Amino acid sequence: MKNQGVLSTLLVILLALFSACEQVMPEFNPKGSGSKIVIEGMVTDSLGQQVVKISRSTDYLKPSRPEPVTNALVVISSQEVGFDTLVHQGDGVYLSGLWQGKQGSVYRLRVEVGGQVYEASEQMPVLVGFEIDSVVHRFDEIAEKDYLSYGFEDKRKIKAGDSIFRAYFYAKESKSSVNFYLFDFKRNSSFYRTQTDIIVADDELIADYIQGLELPGEFYRNDTATAIMYGISRQAYRYYRDLENVMNSDGGMFSPPAGNPLNNLSNGALGYFQVCAVRQQSIIVR
Repeated sequence: MKNQGVLSTLLVILLALFSACEQVMPEFNPKGSGSKIVIEGMVTDSLGQQVVKISRSTDYLKPSRPEPVTNALVVISSQEVGFDTLVHQGDGVYLSGLWQGKQGSVYRLRVEVGGQVYEASEQMPVLVGFEIDSVVHRFDEIAEKDYLSYGFEDKRKIKAGDSIFRAYFYAKESKSSVNFYLFDFKRNSSFYRTQTDIIVADDELIADYIQGLELPGEFYRNDTATAIMYGISRQAYRYYRDLENVMNSDGGMFSPPAGNPLNNLSNGALGYFQVCAVRQQSIIVR
């Protein structure tokens, strides 16, 4: 479908945002062929610099690399933080000062660019007992003996007899209210998510205790395996579900019509301003 390339661009921006904030965030315009502003922001309850990435989508009739927006005025505000004007770091990435979000607090984003104003607000979910207990690894004897059957996409050269490991994580799910989650996984410094992999869940899909959920991919000795779990809002959950459905639609006659994922940004901007709790754990494979 001709909008797929535009949406892929938005997912690339999403992945870049997660990488930029190192805790861990696509572009879709089915009704028009012109470029639009794309804003992906994230505030978490981890101490650090909060991040916003801004770009302009490309016209699917004239596909090209998305254009970073480098001259925006970007402000995040809340009762605790006051007004924090973010500083452009390059490639359309803006960073805040050093602070951490607070569960239950409302955060507001205001972006001014090209004479236009874009705004969003979101409350950080309150999650009680929300923790990743551990990440473990196990030797994969079958894979070591018959590694070719696993269809490796790793760039390193795999040799017969190499030791291959799988990683698993254990976590407590908050029962303070109805909760929603986004999951991410890393091997060393690289996220494992592909452009069609958006892993979200609600209370109905996961139990009180997540017991041994397998991380995607294979791990090797001295790799670092990381599991990241975000507690997100109901609206963010719906946004990612819509995005996933659109991205995985084949555009056939029995597929629902594509539409913009419902976000929390004003003035027709694409993307999402995500305010979330985040927990992560890592293990070095030995």
